[in-house]
Amino acid sequence: YTGFWYPYTSAGWGIFEFLGLCDRTAMGLCVVTMNSAETPSDVHDFMEYVYGDPESTAWGAIRADDGHPAPYAPFMIEIGNEQDHTDPAFIAQVVHFATAIAESAAVLKLSFTPQVAIGATPGFGWAPSSATAMARAVANLSSSLDLFWDFHIGGDNPSSDPIAAYNFISSVATEFAALGSTIRGVVLEENGGRHDVQRMLGRAANSNRMYCLGDFIRTDAAANGVQVLSRNDNGWDQGEL
Repeated sequence: YTGFWYPYTSAGWGIFEFLGLCDRTAMGLCVVTMNSAETPSDVHDFMEYVYGDPESTAWGAIRADDGHPAPYAPFMIEIGNEQDHTDPAFIAQVVHFATAIAESAAVLKLSFTPQVAIGATPGFGWAPSSATAMARAVANLSSSLDLFWDFHIGGDNPSSDPIAAYNFISSVATEFAALGSTIRGVVLEENGGRHDVQRMLGRAANSNRMYCLGDFIRTDAAANGVQVLSRNDNGWDQGEL
């Protein structure tokens, strides 16, 4: 189907190519972002394809026929990206999607707890209390999933961006703790437009500040990762190199 950035959503590089790269490089954490509007049926099929036994599940057998006999290594699934976390429709999508992941994990008898990130509103222009409805909606899934909130922060200004990010994420962590929520955080987009020493210092300062948040932050990653300057064709030239 038609994509946002390209005529086709994969642009020739899709989820399974990425998971193959993760397998070959033994990455510590891989994250795939999926459309929040996926149906529970499609989520079940996807989970069976990536984790199902090739001898006893239909989609696991298809994966084996596609050249990957063993199940993929565990990875994090992000539901949506930069979507309004106060929107009842998005909250419902997250609940349905995450529930389907938990159900599939139980059916497949996975030996690990699936990690799920919520692709919520970016930036700091929202009140931490506005996350309450989402947190309460997914609370009953905390026993079967590791749930995370995806924070997007800035990285170009080492003197201000890391402090702003730390203060804001700390306030959200406090809000979740007051609710008794087990949701933790990930930074899956540390945004920036520079490719110089200032950006490097911003990256280092952000890493330091996120580390100071302890177990609440699972990982801190730069948007576009190690994309080299100008090696980008959608206008978001944000890589680190």
